[in-house]
Amino acid sequence: MSDHLPDLDFSLVDDDGGARVTGRSFEGRTTLVYFGYTHCPNVCPETMARLMQVLQRVGPDTDRARILFISVDPARDTPALLRSYVHAFDDRHAVGLTGTDRAIESVAQRYRVAYQMEKRDPDGAYEVTHSSAVYIFDADGHAPARHRSRFRRRHRGRSEARDPREGRLTMSTLLYWLDPWERSLTVVIAVLVAGILFTRGAWHVRVSMSRRIAFWVGLSALYVALHTRLDYFFEHEFFMHRLQQLVLHHLGPFLIALSYPGTALREGVPFAWRQRWLRPAAQTRLARALRHRLQPGDRGRAVRRADLPLAALADPLQGDARLPAGSIA
Repeated sequence: MSDHLPDLDFSLVDDDGGARVTGRSFEGRTTLVYFGYTHCPNVCPETMARLMQVLQRVGPDTDRARILFISVDPARDTPALLRSYVHAFDDRHAVGLTGTDRAIESVAQRYRVAYQMEKRDPDGAYEVTHSSAVYIFDADGHAPARHRSRFRRRHRGRSEARDPREGRLTMSTLLYWLDPWERSLTVVIAVLVAGILFTRGAWHVRVSMSRRIAFWVGLSALYVALHTRLDYFFEHEFFMHRLQQLVLHHLGPFLIALSYPGTALREGVPFAWRQRWLRPAAQTRLARALRHRLQPGDRGRAVRRADLPLAALADPLQGDARLPAGSIA
């Protein structure tokens, strides 16, 4: 969010009978503006709940503050629906605002808010991807010179200590950004297991340097997109969210697939484990059906030389890439 925002100025309709309101309607009150929509599954209700927490901490001055919830989905967010939504959080200080598509687009452009309607599902429902920032205006409708959203500054605990020399990369700054916004043991375990298996396997089979680089860059990109403080901005900023989707669904998987890690990952599993657990699992009906489904060609077709890498992966228990003569069952 820029340090210099335009003054509070708009012309929309409120949730109280659809009366026309402008920025001047809230003069004399500190105003917190948030763009969202009532059908939002997570970010919008989470942000509104946090805004309520902020107001509770203000104390006696709470009555001099207003929260403006501006809909980015005017097609569905009628004044009555907005009123029911915002009053579920606070019926005294929260106001829902909507308007025509052009009016919403105009005010969104004024404060550089991006939003986009996603593809409809078979039932006709859809989500709206939008940036998520809280804009603060004083009693005169001016944005403070260097304000930040309170939600960009979540309590950081020990990671709060940062070098006062802004702009310089220090160890504390690096640790701050690596500190996950939302911790996930599943992500940590998955990344560690993949990294350990690949490292072990690379000692037993030949893995070129280009393949190693592709694997580690791809795995690191997935971790950064899922388990660092950047995840907050991925959740709340429209274009950052798009970048996260690009990394998670395209760049990261592509680089890992480019490294062809199957052989190395297989060899990274200790031989005793393969004999004790993986071999029985690989002989189950489900595993054989899946292996047959993934194998190209007919079931009884003889394996060609070009099929050897994929065929070797079909049996993760073999210590090398040799195959018995004949076809793959």
